[in-house]
Amino acid sequence: MITAEEREKAFRKEFKELLERHGAEIEIANSSYPATPGGSLIAVRMASTKDNNGNTEAEYTAFQL
Repeated sequence: MITAEEREKAFRKEFKELLERHGAEIEIANSSYPATPGGSLIAVRMASTKDNNGNTEAEYTAFQL
């Protein structure tokens, strides 16, 4: 059986790897927005990337979960 601690550790490891793979970060902010369970907003931001010549490979992206 996989313990709760093992599951959490695996999730955190894989989540960190996902963020790193996409060059992303998350921000969780409290909000009074009524449609948000728990009163929090989660914003995901992914920085733009450029090649060695300065050409954009991936655009800056931001969205909420």
